[in-house]
Amino acid sequence: MSIQDWGQDVQRQVYDIWDSNMELRESSDGVQPFTSPLQPDVPLMIMGYNPGAYSGSRDKPEMMEQFENGVFDLPSERDYAAGGADYPVARFIRETIFQNHDILTESIETNRYYLRTSGIGEHDTLRNEAPEYIDFCRDKTAELIERADPDTILAFGMRTHKSLRDDDRYDEYNIIREQSRLQGDGNRTLFLEVTLDGRQVLVFTHPSPKNLPRVIENEKEKELIAEFIRGAMDI
Repeated sequence: MSIQDWGQDVQRQVYDIWDSNMELRESSDGVQPFTSPLQPDVPLMIMGYNPGAYSGSRDKPEMMEQFENGVFDLPSERDYAAGGADYPVARFIRETIFQNHDILTESIETNRYYLRTSGIGEHDTLRNEAPEYIDFCRDKTAELIERADPDTILAFGMRTHKSLRDDDRYDEYNIIREQSRLQGDGNRTLFLEVTLDGRQVLVFTHPSPKNLPRVIENEKEKELIAEFIRGAMDI
């Protein structure tokens, strides 16, 4: 099975899980496993924790209506590449970290979990309602990494990092280096470099006001994150 056919099957299966669970249907904006096309042997996989609420996202009329009509084609465009989505994390990754580098046009974009919610807390509240959904997403993350074989995984959000670290689907997860906040909250991680079964993983804290609250520090820390990632990837 090609990675494209595999991806379509993932979308169909997670939609069926969502559609058959009343709690998931009533407490979320649907599901979306990928925000990019899929292909093997990619230089970069970008992974968040779970997709946010639509809030006017261009995908709402397309993705869920597509699924509801029994069509599970993969996205034809990328959120993070030039001309992509306009939400804050997409802009930060595209403009600040990668400065519109062409590597984004070859990347795979996914999330650790596929349910669209207004926040991580809302997502995790639903976890006990659908354990098969959690296992499904974790299984498919491991399969996607194997099939796509990315040179680097860029994971944002410390919960994404911890969910990979604590997953026994992987044999090895070693922290190579770690950087804490510039001022105050010194025990809070800003970014870190990890190996996951020998593969490079670069992790950075979610660039939201909640995680980077002070304006001056916010900009300094965002640039530190960008410099760390570009340096680690040698781009």
